[in-house]
Amino acid sequence: MRGAGAPIVFVHGFGGDLNGWRPLSAQMKSEHGRVAVDLPGHGRSSLTGEISVEAFAAALEATLAAEGVGPLHLVAHSFGATVAAAFTAKTPERVRSLTLLSPGGLGPEMNWAFQQGFLAAQDEADLSRWLAHLVHDPARLGSALARSTIRLRQTLPLVENQSRLSAALFADGEQKASIRPALEAYPGPRRIVFGLEDRIVPARRHAEGVPGAVALHLFAEVGHMPHLEARAEVARLIEDSVAAGERRAR
Repeated sequence: MRGAGAPIVFVHGFGGDLNGWRPLSAQMKSEHGRVAVDLPGHGRSSLTGEISVEAFAAALEATLAAEGVGPLHLVAHSFGATVAAAFTAKTPERVRSLTLLSPGGLGPEMNWAFQQGFLAAQDEADLSRWLAHLVHDPARLGSALARSTIRLRQTLPLVENQSRLSAALFADGEQKASIRPALEAYPGPRRIVFGLEDRIVPARRHAEGVPGAVALHLFAEVGHMPHLEARAEVARLIEDSVAAGERRAR
């Protein structure tokens, strides 16, 4: 963690890991420090104890405490947004801004077939076919993500852990947790970014009824990974949120 001011903390989605934030972080010009975390059962983070959104929020808190993080700006993707919202609801005074990318928790619907296909894929070619669901333009993904994911699966119990998470958190193929109460209660800068070509969650439907004070950005020809497909624009939006949060904290 380097830089001045409250750090920007990045929280990945289901099946991801902290390395997925590197391209976006490199795009950003902010002088604030950066911290990316692995949620339990992802990357090199172990999976122990209770499996729940609240337990994941507690794990996020423990990781940030170990890093010496106090006030922070949260940037979270997909299921990570559900965890970030739970963290924010518990300690709103620490969160100076909240930016959620393709967030989970705005409705029960989700692409259950994608999640199960992603977990079942056993080789790079099969995994690449499922990962293509994450973006509007599959060419934007390249082959590195599938290759690195398969490599990690060969050395870490990622599929086993994430299958347990899927069964516990998305029973019957639905999202059980809602982030709407946390969005409504949090008083700081709030921003949601969706790609209108999202094939993992129904962006337009989930955007309905978002509190009016939440800044909502909908990108055409972008899928579930706006921080990849609209990287420069998303970087600027995050920096705007950070600046607004810092002004509010003064």
